[in-house]
Parts: sequence; C-alpha cells; structure tokens
Amino acid sequence: IALASTLNDETLYLTGYEQVNHFNTLKNIFPQVNHIGLGLVKFQASNKMDARDNKQSGKMSTRLGNVIFMSDLMNDLMKEFDGNEKLCYNIFAGYILKNHPTSDKVFNMDTIKNPKNSPGLYLSYTVARLKSAGVEMSGQKDFFKQELQYNFLKSKSTLNPTYLFNALTDLCKEINTLYSTHHIVGNEENKKMFGLLLSDLDFGMKKLGLFEVDKV
Repeated sequence: IALASTLNDETLYLTGYEQVNHFNTLKNIFPQVNHIGLGLVKFQASNKMDARDNKQSGKMSTRLGNVIFMSDLMNDLMKEFDGNEKLCYNIFAGYILKNHPTSDKVFNMDTIKNPKNSPGLYLSYTVARLKSAGVEMSGQKDFFKQELQYNFLKSKSTLNPTYLFNALTDLCKEINTLYSTHHIVGNEENKKMFGLLLSDLDFGMKKLGLFEVDKV
C-alpha cells in the first residue's frame, strides 16, 4: 500500500498466483495497479540429468533448497545446440509463452529439444529456414496480417502474451506448409510472399522478447 500510494503511473506486478486476491483488493484502492498471478514453474528432468545431479522433479522452492537455476538449464541445452544462446533462450521462453500465465509450466528436457513439442524452437527453426533460403525481411511498424494485429492487441489488453504467441505458431504452420509447395529460388513472387510472412513472424517474436536466429 505504501508503494502503490507513491506511484502515479500504471504499474504491473508479477507474483505467484496465490496473491491474486490481495492485488484485486489493492486495485480497488489504487486503480493504476495491475497484476499477473503466475503459475508454478516445475522441472521434469531426463533420467540422465536426474542421475547426474540427483535432483527431484517437481515444484522448486528457495526455502526447500531445491532450486534449479536457469543458467544451469541454459548451459545444458547449449551443449545440444552448438552454444547458440539466443536460440536456447527462445526455446525456454516458448515453454512459458505457450501457456496462460496463471497455469503451471513444466520444463521437460526430453521433449524441449523436439520442434514438434517445443514451440520456441519451432518458431526459431522457421525463421532460420526462410533466411537460409534467401528470404529478406522488410522493416515495419505494424503487422501485415490483421489476425496477428488482433492477437497482439488482445495480448496487451488482457496481459496475456499467449494469444500472440499461439498466433505466431499458427503462422509458422502456414509458412512451412507453403514452403513445401512454393519454390523460392528463381521465383520473385514467392520470395516476396515469404518475405511478408517472415517479417510478420520476426516482428511478433520481437514483441514477445524473442531473438532472431540465423540457424538451428
């Protein structure tokens, strides 16, 4: 209350979901207060990692001393992807963004490396695939596709990035389906079409704080 009374601008608090009622009450007093109650972050390690680190899967807690640091997970994943830190960040962020903020997030190290089960990797793979084919992006200040613009605005108004992230996943499915039937090399019309799609994908990823990657 002391902090909220000194802040005049819109403020967004990120805490555990169990504090939702507290912040709902606070917002009744201070309308500028916004809050997202986050679900638990859980970790489901592979058998190899469990044996090596002797860590138990499940809820992490600093009070219980069973915290698994993001840096450790990143270092382990970078061994699988030639030290590509930006790509590995996208992979982990995808696991967060694909689910509603209030739902629990489970990191599964056995499936996180598979594009079919790892949406952050899937988005990164699609960008790298088009760039390697010579597709170029155009600078833009908005989405070309109205559906993406709608989901972006919906994500902003609801404080839920899942809408935009899932829309980008659908865009990648469209891109990869077209890629199998529309040749890019030697066809300027197809190259232009893919350029618009890639520009939207890259623009949306940047809005979500994801990195542009050149290879996967």
